[in-house]
Parts: sequence; C-alpha cells; structure tokens
Amino acid sequence: MDALASRLATDFPEFNRGRGITVFPARSVRSHPTVDADLYRAGSLLGAITTVILLLACANLANLLLVRGLGRSGEMAVRRAMGASGAGVARLFIFESFLLALAGGAVGVAIAAWAIRMVPTLPLADVLPGMLDLRVDARLLTFSFLLAAATAVLFGALPAFRAARQGLAGVLRDDRRTSSLGRGTARLRNALVAVQVAASLLLVLGTAMLVRGLAAIQSIDTGVDVDQLAWIRTDLSAVGANAEEQRVVLGELVERLAGQPGVESVATTTRLPALNAGSTTTVVEGYVPAAGTEAIELDFAIVDDAYFATVGLDVIEGRTFSIDDQAGGGTTIVVNETAARRFWGDESALGRRMRGQGSDNWRTVIGVVADAPVNTLAEAPQPFFYFTERQTGGIGAPYILMRTRSDPAQLLAGARAELTRAHSALEVEGQGTLAEHFGETLAGTRFATTLLGAFSLLAAVLAGLGIYAVVAFGVARRSGELGIRMALGAGAQRVVRMVLRDVAGTVVVGLVVGLLVAVAVMPRLADMAYGVRGTDPVTYSVAMAAILAVAGLAAWIPARRAARADPVQALRRS
Repeated sequence: MDALASRLATDFPEFNRGRGITVFPARSVRSHPTVDADLYRAGSLLGAITTVILLLACANLANLLLVRGLGRSGEMAVRRAMGASGAGVARLFIFESFLLALAGGAVGVAIAAWAIRMVPTLPLADVLPGMLDLRVDARLLTFSFLLAAATAVLFGALPAFRAARQGLAGVLRDDRRTSSLGRGTARLRNALVAVQVAASLLLVLGTAMLVRGLAAIQSIDTGVDVDQLAWIRTDLSAVGANAEEQRVVLGELVERLAGQPGVESVATTTRLPALNAGSTTTVVEGYVPAAGTEAIELDFAIVDDAYFATVGLDVIEGRTFSIDDQAGGGTTIVVNETAARRFWGDESALGRRMRGQGSDNWRTVIGVVADAPVNTLAEAPQPFFYFTERQTGGIGAPYILMRTRSDPAQLLAGARAELTRAHSALEVEGQGTLAEHFGETLAGTRFATTLLGAFSLLAAVLAGLGIYAVVAFGVARRSGELGIRMALGAGAQRVVRMVLRDVAGTVVVGLVVGLLVAVAVMPRLADMAYGVRGTDPVTYSVAMAAILAVAGLAAWIPARRAARADPVQALRRS
C-alpha cells in the first residue's frame, strides 16, 4: 500500500501529493476508523462512569455489612467458642456477600436485556443498532458472573476480615464497649463515606458541565432566523431524469408555496444549516494547506437566489447570487466569513478564485456572508461556500425553506398539499421547522446529559445512604451519651449540631479529594461540553452545593430523630 501511495502521488500529483494510505486490521474496524474512535471514547467514558457507580455501591454495602456484622457479634463469638476458625467465620461472610452479588447481578442482566430492546427507541437509534452487537450472550453472562464475584469480594472482604479478628471475651460478656467499632474500623467507614462523596461530586460536576454546555448551545446566535423557518423536502427524480423538466416543476412548486397565506419568501438548497452532508475537494488560489496537499475538503451547498434573504444570513461583503449569474457566463461563488478569514486573512475576498480538484473551471468570489452552523450547532465556525443552482446540475432533492412571521409549523400541511398539486409523483421526503431540526441535532447531547444525570443522581443517593448509615449507627452507639446530655439540659438543636459536626469532617474530606481529582479530569470532559471550562467556578459551586445538600439531609434525619428521643428511654437502652 505504501508503494501504491507513492505511485499515485507521482502519477496524479494534484490529487495525491501529501496524502498517504493507512492500513487497519479488519478485526479492529467495525464501521470506519474515525467512527470507531468516537465509539471507543464514548464507551470508555460510559465504562468509567458505571465503574464509579459500582464502587459507590460496594462502599455502601461494605459499610452496611460492617454495621450488620456488629449486630451479629454475639453469634460470631458463639461460633468461634464452639470451634469455628477465623477463616471459617470469614468464609461465611464472603459466601453471604457472594449470594448478594449474584442476586444483584441477575437483576442487572435482566435489566440489561430489557434496556437493549429499548435501544431502537433512543435518540441515537440511527447510530447504534447497525454498528454495535447488542445482545445478551455467553460472553456477557460470563463477564457479569465474574464481575459479580469481584463485587462480592470488594464489599464483603472488609466485614469478613473484621469478623475473623473479633475478640471473644468482651462479646461473650456482652461488653458493649468491646463489641463497638475500633478506631481503625471507624476510620475505614469514614473513609468509605469520603470516597462516596468524592465520586458523587465528580459525577455531579460532569452532569453540571454537560447541562451548562447544552444551555450554551441552545442560546448561541446561529446567524439564521430559526424561529421563522419551516422546511419540506422532496425528490425531483420522481418526475423524470430530465434536468430541465425538474427545474420547471421545482419553479412551479416554489411559486405555489410562495402563494400560501403567511409565507414571506421561499428558497431552495441542497442542505440545511447544521446538517452533516457532502464536501468537495477544493483548490484555493494562493492558499497552501498545512498538510502540503494542493487541495482541502470544504463543505458546500447549492442554493437559489432567494436563499440568503430567506434564511436571514447577513451579507458581510459584496453581493449574493442574482439573475446576472447565468450558466453561460463566468462562474461565481459565495463564501462564509470563516472561509474568507482563513484563506485571505484581512484582505478582501472579492475577486478571489477557487476550483474543484481536477477541474479547470475557476469560480470567482462575489460575496461574503455571515457564518451559519455547518455540521452541528456545537462546532467551531467552519469554512463553507455556496454554489448557485444556475451554474450546476440543479438540485435533485431540494430542501425548500419557507419564511413566515407566524408559527412556521402551520405552513407544513399546506406545503404537503401544494407538493402534490405541483406534480402528482412528488412525495414528502421530510418536513419540519428549522427550530425542530436544530433540536434534533442536539439529541445525542441531550441523551448523554440525561444518562449522566441519572448516574449522578444515583451516585448522590448512594452517598446520602452511606452518610445516613454512618450517622444512624453513630447515634445508636451514642444513645447513652446523648441521653445524659439531654437529661442535663442540652437542647435538641445542640444535639443536632453536635451530630452534624461529627460527620462534617468526613464530608469535607470527601469534597476536597473530589475537587483535586476533578481539577485533573474535568478539563477532558469539558472538551465534550460547548462553552464550558474545566475549572468553571459556577459549575463547581453548583455541584458542591448539591452534594452538601444531600449530605446535610442524610445526616440531619437521624440527628433530628436522636434529638427527639426520650432521654430516659435512651439511658435505659445504654
């Protein structure tokens, strides 16, 4: 292939100079190397997020099983006294954890099987089903079983290790002090809670960034009158292969649509703004691309004379197409502001020339118009140019845009009727408003934001449960102390503050750790969000406030319950 690339560069220098050939093993390519790379990145991110959620669940279960193990201290002590070894007691805890993990894994596989059937209904249905092998098979079941086994070890090892090392004498004497948590175990439980807080902060931060990025995309100035435009598409090949006959039918259709009530103007184009469509290899006179090739790929559209006024694109320099741009005369072209700036800098673009690679037909720039979204709303401004339909082969499958001051959706029913009246063979290939089209281009971003939001909500709930368990356990262990304090006159608010103060340190440590990790990883995630920096203070403030609110509520509930307890009953239970 290297030899072939060299020969092509020699024999066809304009087309191949500076270009090479990259060979990929067939087993590593599912659709296209670029598409595969995007899927791998998305899959890696999703895998990382679900791993964080799994670790949160394991930390929570480890904490809960530690508490449950304390309640079974007497049972474990009796087993040890009757001859059971520490390893035997530990195996019992691991076995129970394994049963929990298998039950959870089975439920997870069932949910996965249901979710796979839901994929065709998702906004990304056009991308995923044809590219990914989505099914529950032996590989997935094996992976799930191994993951469940690893999960059982993750959340079951700590309680098992503690049960194996537990002393017998104090427990058999029913000594509450010796059956309570030691300092090391207490630190471990607090560390698990801190980890949950940190992980939850990361996921909430990611969601906040995507939400802010989505809001920024929706508020950008697209350069077009998005709220005044409706569109309908048809395929003119249905009326015959003759290009001139197609032009006549299209002209009649445009006249009919322009005569509808409320329609101010009508225009035709080969692509809508923010629609990923075709490009052409172009030579720009006087411009040498950085790659060393003689040409570059540029996106384009074929439009009629009314397009720019109908869409609302401002003319920055020169003029747009008119009746003077006939097929028999010199060929003309209109470029957007980004193309003019990239190719000719601060100099005027008027009179500059461009041609298709391999063509001798130079096209002269007659105007520069404002930028409009090319492929997506969230992309940086891209060079773009426009052909007039008079100097091309026409528009075989046109998008017909209708401008109105009222609700553009009201024009669609009449447009469908006029389509049939213009020619009985014409059918509607697609229709809608430009606002709806822009909304559809954000479907993937909305889906990712919703998915990450669901994960971050789950993470916050898990963190809240962990904090609640720690505080509730601590309150139960200190019931005697709290009873004495209340008997001596401590008010409910003072008790609540004291309990909250004990857990506040753990939460703050978790937030600090989460912030340190976020500073390292969030800039990469910010690249996926439009207009948001990886260290955006507003985003960080919102995420921290959300975690603090969850942590405060989770700690306040058991603290408030303790403050309302009867001091006499608390002393009797101690």
